[in-house]
Amino acid sequence: MLVVLPFLAGTLQRQFTRWITGNYKLLTRFSGAILVFIAVFGIVTEVLPISSECENDDYRHSTKPSSGM
Repeated sequence: MLVVLPFLAGTLQRQFTRWITGNYKLLTRFSGAILVFIAVFGIVTEVLPISSECENDDYRHSTKPSSGM
């Protein structure tokens, strides 16, 4: 069994490589779409203000500091 395993791995590796190279355009477009989605998600969650957070920030800044500090 251990003697046959490298031959099977070589065959599977060639098939996988052939599939990757055959679907190169699809894979690059899919990876590009994922990067665009991550960028949009990052902008929405990090850059654009959320109204509830803004209200909380205004409330925190308008209150008087505690006497303990």
